[in-house]
Amino acid sequence: MEVESKYIRSLLQSARTGNNAALEQLLEINLDRTYTISHRLSGNQQDAQALASRTLVEAWKQLDKIRTDVPFNLWLDSLNVHLALQHLRDVKEEKKKLKFFKKKTVEVKLPDPKVLELDLEICKLPKIERTVFVLNKVENYSPDELSGMMDFSSGQIKEKIASAEDLLLKAKFIQTNELLTKKIEELPKKIKADKKILKDALTEIYEIKLQSKLKEEQEKELNEVEEKNEEFTKPVEPKPEKVKIKGETGIEIPSITPGFKKGLGWMLTTIAMAVAIYLIFTSGLNDWDANVQSGTISIAGEQLTGDFGLSTDQVLKTEENSLAKVFIPDVGNIIVEQNTEFKRLDENNSAELINGKIKVDCSGAVEFFTLQINASVISNFYLGSIYTVIVNADKRGQIFVNSGWINFTNKDEETIAASDHYIEFDAILGTSMPYNKNSDSEFIDAVRGLLYTKSEVYVERIVSLSTKLNVLTLWNLFKFISPAKRLLVYRKLNELVPHPSSITNEDVLNLDSEKLQIWWKEIELNM
Repeated sequence: MEVESKYIRSLLQSARTGNNAALEQLLEINLDRTYTISHRLSGNQQDAQALASRTLVEAWKQLDKIRTDVPFNLWLDSLNVHLALQHLRDVKEEKKKLKFFKKKTVEVKLPDPKVLELDLEICKLPKIERTVFVLNKVENYSPDELSGMMDFSSGQIKEKIASAEDLLLKAKFIQTNELLTKKIEELPKKIKADKKILKDALTEIYEIKLQSKLKEEQEKELNEVEEKNEEFTKPVEPKPEKVKIKGETGIEIPSITPGFKKGLGWMLTTIAMAVAIYLIFTSGLNDWDANVQSGTISIAGEQLTGDFGLSTDQVLKTEENSLAKVFIPDVGNIIVEQNTEFKRLDENNSAELINGKIKVDCSGAVEFFTLQINASVISNFYLGSIYTVIVNADKRGQIFVNSGWINFTNKDEETIAASDHYIEFDAILGTSMPYNKNSDSEFIDAVRGLLYTKSEVYVERIVSLSTKLNVLTLWNLFKFISPAKRLLVYRKLNELVPHPSSITNEDVLNLDSEKLQIWWKEIELNM
């Protein structure tokens, strides 16, 4: 059994939880291999690209079906072969239809020009011969296994393999069985695939996700309406007649009606449940495991050594040349660097960076983590991000995204940043903007001028200096500028990453959230 790396398995686990960054990495790692199988079985570049893209989409749909004892790449190969065989059957049916309707126009499909000479010869083989030869000689499926997968007996499979070998031996560069065997061994395990295959697959996946989310929201709204209608149409019970009783003093005292008793019971039950829930949540916030990596670490003035626990509302303080590591279950590790104050908050998986520097590693996270800075909040845009945060004494700072995506919320304004980007923020003024680490300094200065002066005279210069490196910055600029200037940014952004044809200029300029979400997925794929 092939051994699978812990990294691949961690990507798979994260992708199962909805982590888009992990899913993209997982599919990208297997893209070339998927394309290679698709090309050898389909025999041409056009069908191979469509088949590879379909395989990646189906793999995403079936992630939960993968057994823990089966390596992902072997499972994906098997799925790829299954879909390729289905594709060949579909092609056969299509040819029957064309023949029935007497349509003689047949599209010419050619192999990928990058493939080696043996792969070119394999592409020339008849469909059945090519399929059994590739699966038997290259992918190591036995004739009995192929018999179970195809509509042929084991003997027929062997005949088809022999026929394929005879045809290949006619090639001038082969001619002998020994040389053919050597050429098969020299076949590359992977043929370089066009990134468009992955882009098409991810676009379809994100479109499915988006439609599913919209459907859930619609169903939720419908259920809420139905509940309100049921409440509105519920028959009103007649109020019991109040009976007044005279007390010893002669004052009439209203009797306790059944409705009052019922209301009191519900009130007491609600209070009891609220108290119970509060106790459960507060008692469930166990200490975060932490340890001193170097130097002097303290909590409330008490110096610590070795391992310790960080409880709710405690502030961990590091001094010069000291370092601490904090482990948060289901989230990951946080490295607290020197001269830093780091506080655990009373909400689940949340903390505050008062000042200093920390590195947050959520690469294997199954739950989201939030970090507060003054009135601002950093959160994972998708699970699986790694980032470094620096907060200065004046509450200005930077966030460097090493991997994945993060979301920075500052005074109700959201800023999104991806790998190889950093965010400059001012928690007091409420400004923040992401930049690619390779952005031109003049471009950055122009954006800073816009943010700090609020003068839109900078917009023209920003647009003129923009390149594809600045796509994420331009996307985030939409919310800062007026509709008149928004048009300039829109035109440049659409030039760098064209939006789908289903989106109009008016949709974008009116900030139609649903349409912008579709364009955002396109931008996300180009990052």
